Amino acid sequence: LVPLLSGMDLSSVDMLYEEFKTLALKGAKMADRRGGAYGLAALFKAKGLAYVCQSDCVDVITPLALTRPKDWSDYEQGALFIIECASKYLGPLFEPLLPEMLPFLLAAYSSGRSDIREAAMDATACIVRNKVSLSTVKLILPVLFKPLDDDNSSAGWRNRMASLDWLGSMAGLFQSGDLLSVIVPRLSVGLSDAHPDVQRAARDALGKYGQVLKNPEIRQLYPHILAAMADPPVNTPKCLDKILSTSFTFVVDGASIALLAPILTRALRDRSSSQSVKMNAAQVIGNLGLIIDPRQIMGTFDPIIAALLSSTSDAVPSIRSVAARVIGILCNLVVKLKSGLAQVTKIEQDCLTAIADKTTNAIDRAGRAECLAEIMAQSYGPEETASRLLSLQSDTNVCEEGLIRLIGYLPKAFAVQNQSEQLYDVAELGTRVLPRLLCCSCDDSTIIVGDVTL
Repeated sequence: LVPLLSGMDLSSVDMLYEEFKTLALKGAKMADRRGGAYGLAALFKAKGLAYVCQSDCVDVITPLALTRPKDWSDYEQGALFIIECASKYLGPLFEPLLPEMLPFLLAAYSSGRSDIREAAMDATACIVRNKVSLSTVKLILPVLFKPLDDDNSSAGWRNRMASLDWLGSMAGLFQSGDLLSVIVPRLSVGLSDAHPDVQRAARDALGKYGQVLKNPEIRQLYPHILAAMADPPVNTPKCLDKILSTSFTFVVDGASIALLAPILTRALRDRSSSQSVKMNAAQVIGNLGLIIDPRQIMGTFDPIIAALLSSTSDAVPSIRSVAARVIGILCNLVVKLKSGLAQVTKIEQDCLTAIADKTTNAIDRAGRAECLAEIMAQSYGPEETASRLLSLQSDTNVCEEGLIRLIGYLPKAFAVQNQSEQLYDVAELGTRVLPRLLCCSCDDSTIIVGDVTL
């Protein structure tokens, strides 16, 4: 049919288009509707994407996502047949139409009629087999996320299940840690949904993502990771213990980090997490930071750093120290990248702001000061660190106190970073900052600065 249509004039093609469209959308039998859909797909293949855009095909299909009258059920099935056949014949050329048709496809996927859902699943399978490009994936993800958003209370359970099934069916397309860092948290939310079918869809989707992991150690741990996502209070400690007891011999890719990030960040942020759980979560991040390519962690860098920074405000000093140490490891890992340098600079500025703020309590100032000390010790040498300290000027006693706390944490940070030359590092640093310490120890404007200095 395609070669015959290629040689026809435009007026004849338009007539056939109307006939095929009427047959596909209003045919009395399913065979008639599917035949009309195949005819339209052949016509689109023969005349190209330009003809599809000039026709009213997209306009006829997409409004059904909003209206969907009950007496249009056969019409709806025919529209799904058109999407399936057009995707099959046009291949990559169908991608520009996908963002417009996806809302209708999701709505049909959650229909109460089994034949409509089956037609939606067939159309989805055909689209996924074409291996949607990365640019199109980024366009359709907001549409898939909409039913899963917390503030979207109007979305029914079928809509949420449809989005989860769609995301699961495209698991093979997402090899980038940047995309998985956005997708996995949305999937994990479905595990705690009130409807059992939504929970099942979330488990199935996450299971498919576990099958595409490249790291064999993380793939072996994936049942424990999935259990920790489903029931964090019970299974997170077990999952962290399993990860810590695993010897990694293969490179950890960005997709593996993206799957671990929700568990690790939840363990660090959750107020109900015990001290050991927070310590283990920070230790896991630190261990992975020593063996991962810095480019692979950029997709999850911000949420992990945010969770670690929240732990630097913990009331337990050991947790603050471990979190600060791990932040230093991650910053040293990404500081050589252009995008990473900007993020490290931002973290440093945030720490300086925190220790200089009058409203910041003593625990927060101490935690951010220790964090900044670890970043300086691991990313810069003693001379550059001393120069940075001496260049920091302030007029408030609180800022002075924070800077003195920072200087107090530096010897320990340098000692851990470079144990073979720790005496040299501390001595080199001390010769540069000792005059400032002596001046602050004699400060009689407030007793706080003098006491902290001593």
